[in-house]
Amino acid sequence: MGDQILPGLAFLGLLLLFATGGVQASGYLPLAGRPAALRGGAGLLLVGLLLLALLALLAAAVWLASQRLSWPVAVVAGGLGLLGGPLAWQLLPRAGLDRPIGVGAMTLAAAGLAALAAASAAGQL
Repeated sequence: MGDQILPGLAFLGLLLLFATGGVQASGYLPLAGRPAALRGGAGLLLVGLLLLALLALLAAAVWLASQRLSWPVAVVAGGLGLLGGPLAWQLLPRAGLDRPIGVGAMTLAAAGLAALAAASAAGQL
């Protein structure tokens, strides 16, 4: 059980970021309701990339959990991460989230951590 502490914390963090990004992305749907800074082609591209990065993050997190965690640890860590996402989103500065830089930062964080989680699940780390 002790060998599951770090992977369990990583899984919790991955799902926390996924839920936080999901709350952020839900504010841009429907597309007509996007903030003014995200309207137009570039904004649509950023929102689409954010959604793709979040899907990749979720897939990598589930793969990591299936390779490194027992079911009870995965359920508890995943539940805490999903429940904490909306709370974490409320702590972030709203002005930065509704601008291209905020969407880009969340996209890069999700994509980068998805790559790290996939490498870890594959035994590369």
